[in-house]
Amino acid sequence: MKKLISFVLVFTVLMSAAVFAPEAAAKTRTIKGGFNYSYAQKVLKIMNKSRKKAGLKALKLDASLTKEAMARAAELVVMYSHTRPNKSQCSTAYSWTPETGENISHGFKTPAKVMKAWMKSPMHKKNIMRASFKRVGIGCFRDTYGEYQWVQAFSGGSCKKTCKTKSTKYAAVKVPLKASGKSKVTYAKKVKKIKTAKLSKTKFEYTGKAPKYSVIVKDAKGKNIPKNQYQIEYPRDVNRPGDYYVFIRGLYTSQQFKLRFDIQPQTPIIKSVEKSSYGYTVNWDYSSDVDYFCDVEYSTNKDFSNSLSMPVLHGKSYEIFDYDENMTYYVRVRSHIIGNNTFVYSNWSKVYTFKTDN
Repeated sequence: MKKLISFVLVFTVLMSAAVFAPEAAAKTRTIKGGFNYSYAQKVLKIMNKSRKKAGLKALKLDASLTKEAMARAAELVVMYSHTRPNKSQCSTAYSWTPETGENISHGFKTPAKVMKAWMKSPMHKKNIMRASFKRVGIGCFRDTYGEYQWVQAFSGGSCKKTCKTKSTKYAAVKVPLKASGKSKVTYAKKVKKIKTAKLSKTKFEYTGKAPKYSVIVKDAKGKNIPKNQYQIEYPRDVNRPGDYYVFIRGLYTSQQFKLRFDIQPQTPIIKSVEKSSYGYTVNWDYSSDVDYFCDVEYSTNKDFSNSLSMPVLHGKSYEIFDYDENMTYYVRVRSHIIGNNTFVYSNWSKVYTFKTDN
């Protein structure tokens, strides 16, 4: 049989053509995610529909070749190339006949979109429509960040066993970076989808130190999900007032959660309310080294209904001009800052009571 090797690749318009080189010192890199066999079956269906229109025989989805194509798709996370991360040719990833071909792609989120891109490319289409190819392995891998990697591994020869799997299989793939050989796939058992992800506490008062909290991740039954099934990305430089975000990502399921917590400005303490030339001056303080914006609120009602609120851009005092004589007033102060275009407020201070003169 005449030896034929054809390797072609395609990028989405949203992805750059960068090659992700492996780390220099490491021997392997482990990638976690899901093998989507349902999408592989859909790619096959679309592909064979095009072959049928051209009068070609349908390709068989070879079970062994598909298993290898799935592992190969995970390798593309490490290095997007027809050269494998261990520097060997992609042909070493498969147990196929001398007549072979590989299509790869990434970024497309559905079988229809990736097939459309492949069919628009003359070289990819040539592999898909080659009459001498009899079987195919299809890989679809979704990584921790929700990115899809796609592989079509074409071959001649007869298909001994067809792939009928339609589920998603979750796995950790140990990809060799130096040594030759195939990537090692370890299927994960009892992978749980995340139902809720919460922080044990979301409000903190500024102390100059990073706050302490825990992350609570549960499944649909309210049970804790093992920590080896998700990763946590904590914010950096958490030592100033503001709003911060913690990101939770399912290592296998690609689920993503964005959790916010606030480091609130310190709560002001009202020191005094003094009679001034034109009204009453409210004086307050806070022990922070941050110069906050403040809001002063005062009312003749304890519940602060019908209150008046005034902003103080800088400083620790405010003079009340608009008041009624011989009335008891209730006043409180809170500080705030702007973090990521969002106001972060302190708690209201303890209410201070004063009475106006006639």
